[in-house]
Amino acid sequence: MSYTIPFYEKYFEYAGIILAKSIVDKTTVNVSLTRSLLKHLLGKKIAIDDLEDMDPDMHRSMKFILETNDDVEDLCLSFTYETKIFNETATRELIDDGYDTTVDELNKKDYVKKFCEAVMIK
Repeated sequence: MSYTIPFYEKYFEYAGIILAKSIVDKTTVNVSLTRSLLKHLLGKKIAIDDLEDMDPDMHRSMKFILETNDDVEDLCLSFTYETKIFNETATRELIDDGYDTTVDELNKKDYVKKFCEAVMIK
């Protein structure tokens, strides 16, 4: 969503400067950062459980995909995800040719990993 705002990089840079300044000055800044953002800033790998902070329903859905004993292909998923941009839904590919790549038992872990990365980092 941030890429829809002109010069969004400057806003992130400015927010980073404010947070860095507060750390240097030992000043408390009342901000709430998600676990996935904090892990990303610290260079740590994100995990599916980090999605729970952002979207508990989506977290449950991803856990279901990983844990189900049913055939995942019955869910009719492809390597895509939907995002809202100015109240309009846009579909993005998680991999090249994602529209035509069906999620199955062999690639469901990769799908969930790429989905979580796209939702939490990109």
